[in-house]
Amino acid sequence: MASISRSKNGCTAIYVIGTDGKRSKFSLGKVTKKQAEATKLRMEQLVQDRRLGTPHDSALLEWIKELAPELRRRLISIGLLKAEQSAIKLKDLIERFLAASMVKPSTAASYKQCTDSLLRVLGATTPIDTITAADADRWQCEIKSAGRVREIKGPRSLSIATVAKRTNVAKTIFNRAKRWKLISSSPFEGMKSGSQSNPSREHYVSEEDMQKILDACPDVQTRAFVAIARYAGLRCYSEISQLKWSDINWDRKSLTVRSPKTEGKAGHAVRIVPICEKLQPILMDLFEHAEEGAVEMVPLAKQPSERIYQRFGRIVERAGFKRWPRLLQNLRSSCATDWASKYPVHESSKWMGQSVNIASKHYLQQRDLHFQSVTGTGPWATSAVQQDGAESGAVRVQNRVQRLSAPNCTNVRSSDATPETQQGCADSCRTAQPSAKSINGRSRIRTYEGKANRFTVCPR
Repeated sequence: MASISRSKNGCTAIYVIGTDGKRSKFSLGKVTKKQAEATKLRMEQLVQDRRLGTPHDSALLEWIKELAPELRRRLISIGLLKAEQSAIKLKDLIERFLAASMVKPSTAASYKQCTDSLLRVLGATTPIDTITAADADRWQCEIKSAGRVREIKGPRSLSIATVAKRTNVAKTIFNRAKRWKLISSSPFEGMKSGSQSNPSREHYVSEEDMQKILDACPDVQTRAFVAIARYAGLRCYSEISQLKWSDINWDRKSLTVRSPKTEGKAGHAVRIVPICEKLQPILMDLFEHAEEGAVEMVPLAKQPSERIYQRFGRIVERAGFKRWPRLLQNLRSSCATDWASKYPVHESSKWMGQSVNIASKHYLQQRDLHFQSVTGTGPWATSAVQQDGAESGAVRVQNRVQRLSAPNCTNVRSSDATPETQQGCADSCRTAQPSAKSINGRSRIRTYEGKANRFTVCPR
């Protein structure tokens, strides 16, 4: 399919038969035999792929990318390469991606936060096939250090969880471009996103604190909204705003919940949630204050989310607390934590409307109550005192820890202590040693006056 020819002056040429059946000559100039053979193999591979209609492998694509313009033009003229189409710009890719995405408004808002940063850092008119992995790394470093650009005091860094979320969106955009055959590989391929969970923003709202917050609510609507989020684990605001009075099963004490967030997943559009004893009187009070023929259970949830958020923040402060992170989401998280500690996790996760994996990563919180239930709240447990007045193992361990944690005269360096100090330490230690009272038993064990905890250590 291809042959090499050398002239008398040392120049090399390759003859190849194109798709038109004609034999064409490609002059390479003065090159080594090894370079000529490698170029010949690449051209033969081009002919074979073109004849069979198979895609080029990665090595051949890299070779084509580095071709000289004149050689590329000649290969296109004989039909071994396709004429290049100009790559679309980054802003066009983002517009095409957003148009093809059928997501909720809240998800579209999070997409926009990522796409705005891509356009700002990488450039709106940049061809997507020129964006490299180094550019992707530069973008990620930029949003880590100065991703919050709308701050009054200037750009600020983003949390690890937010960076991970935006990185996943960027990877989705360029993977979509790869699937659409707009690029051969994604510059974000192999980039680590990180964890989207943020334990530093967790806050457990106890039942005692919740009661103070409920007492600070100005009306039954607000009281019910907050209680449903804390004691039934519904999402604010999407799920509470969908509630109707017909969703309550008064005999079974259950609540039918429709979830706009998970309605696209099979079996997750509707779920049944138990109504606990803490929530029952609050819903009864709400029913008594409802208008005759009312359909919606909590009309307050239809208000703009920002207004509800600020209103609940003022209630928290009125109850004597400082606003915690994720103000409303931590109510749902506290409910998930309580249910997971009392009931099987597969049941509690089903009531919350999420998988066990998502619950453990984003909702379940670690509590000191569970830790203390293992260790106990009292002093160190000791075993029964052994026969012949011997001290128990736990007491010996405790006294040994006390002696190790206290300063010891043997640890005083000779360079740091005067002869008078060393003599005082020796006298103090000798007076602290109890004398033997008697020798008992077959093994001739000496029994000291008192117990081990009556030993003293040198104050130094």
